[in-house]
Amino acid sequence: MPVASFDDFDACAASLRDWNLEAVQLDRGSFAGEIAQSPVGPVSVAAARFSRKLHQFGDPPAAATVAVLSDPSQRVFWRGRWVGGDQLMLFPRGAELDCLSEPDFEVLTISIDAEYADSFSGALTGMAFDDLHRRRELVTATPGTLHGVRRTARGLARTSVAREDLQEELLTGLLGAMADGSRDPQMDTARDLAMRRSLDLIHSRPRERISVADLCRSAGASRRTLEYAFRERTGLAPKEY
Repeated sequence: MPVASFDDFDACAASLRDWNLEAVQLDRGSFAGEIAQSPVGPVSVAAARFSRKLHQFGDPPAAATVAVLSDPSQRVFWRGRWVGGDQLMLFPRGAELDCLSEPDFEVLTISIDAEYADSFSGALTGMAFDDLHRRRELVTATPGTLHGVRRTARGLARTSVAREDLQEELLTGLLGAMADGSRDPQMDTARDLAMRRSLDLIHSRPRERISVADLCRSAGASRRTLEYAFRERTGLAPKEY
């Protein structure tokens, strides 16, 4: 739908479907807000921008709700912790919104019908939507994954007709980000260590031909761990790097 503009937060908040929001403005100056929302459907997306520094509170939709900062360089104080542009915010069912946002705060919110979310997630991953992120409220994802989520969410928010293809693309991206971000932290540590040891070997022997087996021995890691480590951090397989 077209972007709607507002000069009052209450009117801006009232336009958001299924949200119950209030806010206190924490800086001086006139308020300006913009809202774009997708048509009604099992996946509802809103793109919002608020010009002033706000303390927002209230209730998110009862549906499974996820939010991501529209600008990766921003951060927000959400439910008692700082959240950056590389993280997904997953609202616990029935939890209150409590958010301190800076001026020119931009956010994309995605609300998914619970039955639809579980059905789609089950078909794609074999797990219920909530179980996929192990009921954590924050999931850190790779920039490339979140770029795709942002692009598709913006497209949905600004369309004037229901787009089932974009809904499925968005959910697939979200589920991928949640699955990727739900790894055991020890696995991340092992991959970081494998990457550092591999790069140390490569940089210490710049004129020698180094095999993947050499890297695995030097890193003390399996070929699979090394493959994940390189692809996540460089976008290349070890041999390509």
